[in-house]
Amino acid sequence: MLKVLKRLLAASGVSGYEEPIRDSIREVVGDLADLETDALGNLFVTIGEGAPHILLIAHMDELGLLVTHIEENGCLRFRKVGGIDDRVLPSRRVIVHTRDGPVQGVIGMVPPHLLLDRAQMKRVVPWHEMHIDLCTRSRSETEALGVRLMDPITLHKEAFLMQKEYLCCRSIDDRFGCAVLVKLLERLQKQKLNRRISIVWSVREEIGLHGATVIGNRLSPDIVLAVDSYATGDAPDVPIHLAPARLGDGPVLRLVDNRAIASTELRHQLETLAAKHKIPLQMGATGGGTDGGAIQVSGEGAHMMAISVAVRYLHSMVEICHLDDLANLVTLLEKAAYCLEIPKL
Repeated sequence: MLKVLKRLLAASGVSGYEEPIRDSIREVVGDLADLETDALGNLFVTIGEGAPHILLIAHMDELGLLVTHIEENGCLRFRKVGGIDDRVLPSRRVIVHTRDGPVQGVIGMVPPHLLLDRAQMKRVVPWHEMHIDLCTRSRSETEALGVRLMDPITLHKEAFLMQKEYLCCRSIDDRFGCAVLVKLLERLQKQKLNRRISIVWSVREEIGLHGATVIGNRLSPDIVLAVDSYATGDAPDVPIHLAPARLGDGPVLRLVDNRAIASTELRHQLETLAAKHKIPLQMGATGGGTDGGAIQVSGEGAHMMAISVAVRYLHSMVEICHLDDLANLVTLLEKAAYCLEIPKL
């Protein structure tokens, strides 16, 4: 799975501009399944027949930027797409994805040597005061590179292993979920299913769960399992009680976040499955939201559980997850796909 995940991490896919990552998922899935798309760009497949209908979803979009203005000096102004913290932007390497190919750039910053007021070193510079330097000298030079207004921009990323078992990269959220669903599909296609399983790679999660809202109304599942990150407190200077889950201690049932409360009945079923198959399992609350929150309240409603892995430094340039958690997550989802039943209320 690490090979698949690294391939998906390398693809760009800013919210609303997901074509490159969608194409990468299609290529990885290959002849394994006949994938469909909808008008918004969600990628999905349904296999098996019968009840219940279980939908598993992971979002393929990532945080990014958009070109909003080209200055006379050739530099770019931009806006953020999704929940990017301004603190991580200055002095970052970026890639502008133009119709003519990628263009390298950097988000510039004033060096401390030239700050007239040293107190400015303590200030968080807001995004609208930043610029992207392409090392051009005029607007016409920049336009000659193929740069246009509304071109998507990604922040440079490079995946690498730490201590042989921790994977670090930007956009672990939620490319790990995309890779996990690819591996799950491989396993499910080898067995006969007496139920319907829909696997979805969604768009525009980072800007408001848009893709999930559309797919939930279209497919109307009985149960939805959202595969997404869990912003963990397992990091220096973060109180662990804010999000109690540790890297390497197993998948996490994300029971409460800012957008949803998961099904307590599904929790009991998943705890039983994990115990039976000796899969380590954690649970807790965290911030943010997942596609499951949108599908839970779409159509006639669905029983929902967000199943995650703990990710350190979420929405930063150095997100970290544990490889054992990914392997255990695939196994747990496979058991869930075969065994979960519609909770009786």
